[in-house]
Amino acid sequence: MNIEKREAIILTSTRGMAHALGRRFGVRSASASEMVTRKGTRILWTGGPLLRHCTPGEYRPRWKDYRLSDLPILPDFRLKPIATARDRIKAIQDALSACDQVIHAGSPDAGGQFGIDTLLDHLDWKGSVQRMLLPSLHPEDISEVRPVSNTPYRAWTESEKCRMHADWLIGINLSRMLTLTANQSTPIPAGRVMTPLLALMRDRASTQIPKPESVITPFDTAHLQAACLRSAGTPPEKTLMAAQNLYEAGLISYPFTNHKKLNPALWSAHHAFPVDLHQVEPAVMAHAGGLQILDMPKRPLKSDEQTVFEAILARESQLRQECSRQGCTRQTAHHPQSTHALADLYEDMADLRRWVASPELRARADDSIQLGTPRSRHTMLAKVFKDGFVNPSTLRITHKGESALAHVPPSMLDSGAIILWESAISAVAQGSLDADAFMRRIQSYVGSLLQETQRRKAC
Repeated sequence: MNIEKREAIILTSTRGMAHALGRRFGVRSASASEMVTRKGTRILWTGGPLLRHCTPGEYRPRWKDYRLSDLPILPDFRLKPIATARDRIKAIQDALSACDQVIHAGSPDAGGQFGIDTLLDHLDWKGSVQRMLLPSLHPEDISEVRPVSNTPYRAWTESEKCRMHADWLIGINLSRMLTLTANQSTPIPAGRVMTPLLALMRDRASTQIPKPESVITPFDTAHLQAACLRSAGTPPEKTLMAAQNLYEAGLISYPFTNHKKLNPALWSAHHAFPVDLHQVEPAVMAHAGGLQILDMPKRPLKSDEQTVFEAILARESQLRQECSRQGCTRQTAHHPQSTHALADLYEDMADLRRWVASPELRARADDSIQLGTPRSRHTMLAKVFKDGFVNPSTLRITHKGESALAHVPPSMLDSGAIILWESAISAVAQGSLDADAFMRRIQSYVGSLLQETQRRKAC
């Protein structure tokens, strides 16, 4: 009996990433939902998140309403399809039914890993999954990538689940407790990241903490956004979109990064001059690392793309000059920067160590730990501006913002708490901390937050 041999499909995060793979492997046909390579391999993309965290009322109908007796609300992690994504999910499900292997080519970070892993879990996929990491979409780099087992990278998904569910649990419980104890009809917002952000914006206006001497390093996302604000006034969200376009065109490395150290394999493949590669941490090898140029454009760039490209090129020029003058040692930057309030804020959010009260915690903190993720930072700031907690013109916290912080337990206001939680999430991603153990810590912390909030209100 003849058994039809089924093919693998490639599943990636964006249409632009799919087109980059198609350019490398050749395209036989393309439609609005997929591409087919010359060898017949189908390439599909998620086009963004397809699943979302369940709401309290979707766990239990009674949780739709605010009741003190229901707190703490501590359900297990659960996702459900986004309503507008059902057609996309169905197209991917149909493609899965005709194959026996998935090549996971999602964005090369925890978010990209999570997006496709959780979709496959939701669709109850039982076949083989191989991981194709794409810190670069330059054709030569794609040619060098060999799919490997996806299993080791499942820890990235677990870390993102921990991040998402921790944010949900802390935000839901603390917001409801603050609202109920204040006898307000309008919810008082709170969150694992949002509350420390408001505290940072309050404290930075009244506390003069000198910036340490800056060292010339490759850009992470936040510092790229700050540089583009200063040089051309490019809004941070447009910098992200332009950087994504440049990445998908194979011109720069993956742009959503907290790392300020280079991926040495990418650097040596695209640059003739050496840099301080011996200080690259092992973790950077699995990520894109700091932003770098991979190729010169073959077409005119759009204005925002040109700004982003020139900013990264200028930073590489600084690296080259320091390397040639000082024999590849890390040097202090003495390049003057113009003042720009929003750019300064992005840099402050990317260097939490300056705002941590504990010297011991400040000393041990990794410099890649930042307030918010590269993708979420702009959205989070836009929300506090829109909701009236921070004046977008002065970047000063408003009376409404001060009120939102009034009864919050002190541990939620200290940037050191972010460092502790982000270090734990990183440990989950590296496989050195069990995700269940992390969530037990979060649940215990939620309970202590609620108790402390009630005590503060009683006093």
